[in-house]
Amino acid sequence: MKKMKMIYTKRMVRVSLLTLILIGTVAGQSYFNGMGLLTPAIPDARSGGMGLARTAIVQGPWSVAGNPAQLGGLGGFGFSASIILDQVSEERSIEAIDQFNDVVTKNIYASNTNSFRKYAAALGYGFELFAVAYAMVPIHDYGYKYSEEIRLSLSSSYYNRDPLAGYHILEMSGQVMGNYLGVSTALGPLSLGGSFVLYTANDLLIDKAVSVISVDDALASDTSYRYQTTHKLEESTLGMNLGLSYEVNDDISLHYVIDKTGDLTFLSNGFVPYADSTLRYPEYRMADSSLQYTLEKPAVHRFGIAFSPGQKQRTLAVFELELHQGQTITYSESFQSSETFDYDLGDTRIYHVGLEHWASATLPLRMGYSYEESSLDKSLSMTQFTVGGSLIHGSFQVDMSGQVSSLGYSYPDIFPPAGTSSIGTNESVNESVLSLLVTASYKLP
Repeated sequence: MKKMKMIYTKRMVRVSLLTLILIGTVAGQSYFNGMGLLTPAIPDARSGGMGLARTAIVQGPWSVAGNPAQLGGLGGFGFSASIILDQVSEERSIEAIDQFNDVVTKNIYASNTNSFRKYAAALGYGFELFAVAYAMVPIHDYGYKYSEEIRLSLSSSYYNRDPLAGYHILEMSGQVMGNYLGVSTALGPLSLGGSFVLYTANDLLIDKAVSVISVDDALASDTSYRYQTTHKLEESTLGMNLGLSYEVNDDISLHYVIDKTGDLTFLSNGFVPYADSTLRYPEYRMADSSLQYTLEKPAVHRFGIAFSPGQKQRTLAVFELELHQGQTITYSESFQSSETFDYDLGDTRIYHVGLEHWASATLPLRMGYSYEESSLDKSLSMTQFTVGGSLIHGSFQVDMSGQVSSLGYSYPDIFPPAGTSSIGTNESVNESVLSLLVTASYKLP
């Protein structure tokens, strides 16, 4: 367990700021994306198809962002580019309960399906004694879109009993990118590698609006309004990855990586994620001043084992374990603190299992499983199933993979009716994510 100390402004006294503690715990919940979940995207489709494993498998130039010790597998020049497509479906519903306190049905009042895109690229060269590579990888995507229609409920004397009263709209955008530069070398069965990563980001935009066509009690405001606020990374931050791989024999290899992210300081001029004692999960609230918050993320330890039996080695199995320690977040209006709040945050683990089988010399098939614990609540732990394959023609290769995951949890109304509080009125939220990852690679000896 690790203590998390937070500093917050006088204007938000008695509000326990727990923002960003969801890092690495609820990657599938796009509503929480604006809280800065630094959950690195898997940039290549081979990893994407093998349970999101990235420590114990050779990824070509992508290894600079996974396990830099594996760069020795380049064996010449390699270039790769990827596109990551995510389709996120979210339903919010209210339970209808009868006089016996039984749930009769769930009334779905908002359903949204949106698509998001991310891009990544990597190149490297393997020399006789060492290999070098560079990669540009999306670390976190803030993307989220929510739209809700509010309808009037009129009597049967009206021709149109449910005319449109207005809209609730919430949109977020922006990305944190990681720029990796690394090198590796081999000493017999032992390979060593390291990489530096420079974190950069464009502005995170939060756009929240209520459009009123006809005043109704269900609307979050009696008048139309629109708030646009930004979060930004104060300055680029440098991190470091160190990795090693050891070939026990022709069938088994062991792998280890330590990731160390530098402190990331963000500035916000409006909406602030927070939680108080009555809330199970963080929310967004409008602050009346700009805020600065710093994320200090402890080192992440990743372990992996790869097993490829038989002389032909047509099948590869990998198992990986990631150990994430609790984070420290500091909030302040300026560099002077007004009050402190301590919060204990537990460590989390992530498991990856992957399998690759070569059906022919040019057709590998892949499948995998990933389980990610949540340090905040068990209901936020996430399971993903993955599949993938490749098409190879000479020096050109196209890898494809797909991942599916789903999550259900209770959460307050994000647009409570005007004059009311969302506290104590939790709704059911069900989210499913379908991801498609395509990687095109070209190799030269």
